[in-house]
Amino acid sequence: MKDQIVAKENVRFLALQECEQRLIGAYRRGLEATMSMAKELNKIEREELFIERGCKLFSDYVQTYLQMSWRTAMRITDVAKGVEVLRQAGLRLPVNESQVAELTRLKNETQQIEVWTRLLKAEEMEEMPLTARAVEKAVTVAIEAAAQAEPEERRGVQTSLDMEDEDTTSDGPNGAPKKMTPVGKVEPAPRIKIGEKAEAALERIRRLCGKPVAEAIENGNHPISEKDLIKWSEQEDDMVKRLAHYVSDMRWKVDKAIAFENSDIDSETTLEKLREMAIARGGRMRFELEDIKVLLEQIKVA
Repeated sequence: MKDQIVAKENVRFLALQECEQRLIGAYRRGLEATMSMAKELNKIEREELFIERGCKLFSDYVQTYLQMSWRTAMRITDVAKGVEVLRQAGLRLPVNESQVAELTRLKNETQQIEVWTRLLKAEEMEEMPLTARAVEKAVTVAIEAAAQAEPEERRGVQTSLDMEDEDTTSDGPNGAPKKMTPVGKVEPAPRIKIGEKAEAALERIRRLCGKPVAEAIENGNHPISEKDLIKWSEQEDDMVKRLAHYVSDMRWKVDKAIAFENSDIDSETTLEKLREMAIARGGRMRFELEDIKVLLEQIKVA
């Protein structure tokens, strides 16, 4: 019996190792690699293989053993879901995960399909390649339009869910009617306390880098010092946007990210460095090297 238990544990551990090897092999290889990573992450979570590493929670395993931020793991799985939605709809897939990540800000799958269809038609008419920035704008417009069209009672107006006459409900003390909970009322997430200058810095980052980045900082999911927050916001607009990839997704210190972005590109520059710089720019980057001009674009891996 003991041998059977040991054998079963070995099988689970081998399954975990196989998932980890595929994750490592797929890491940083484009959109198809993201799909592969999501598949392995989902399997580890679904079968609770993380227990074999001594972790009680999947989130602990992701952050402690894989050394991946929880936000990055969720981005990977969200992107994979978004790709599958477009694939099932028979649409051409985005060229990089930045475009899909923007689309998945729309929680409604039908909206994702509609917005992406409109973007593809616009690309065809204008004969210009789609960028993550164009997708971001289209998604923001769709979100704002949906918010305006939302019925008033779904925006926090108190509405009773009881089909009976409220006056006949006497569950409270002395026969008083029981108080109803307002529909749509959600307790806000706890917010970190920062100084006035840091608040202004965070608002600039929110405006340039998007709500998810700012909220991760506000809620404490992305720990960052006020000094780094302010330094990040003091950069030029384009640099602030690019730094979001390094600081928010890769969890680099602001000084390291700025130094990386400001470093020269020469014959010694690695492809990995160029790839990171391209991702920070939405998946495309142009630069000159000696007597040639180079366009670097993140593409789907077959």
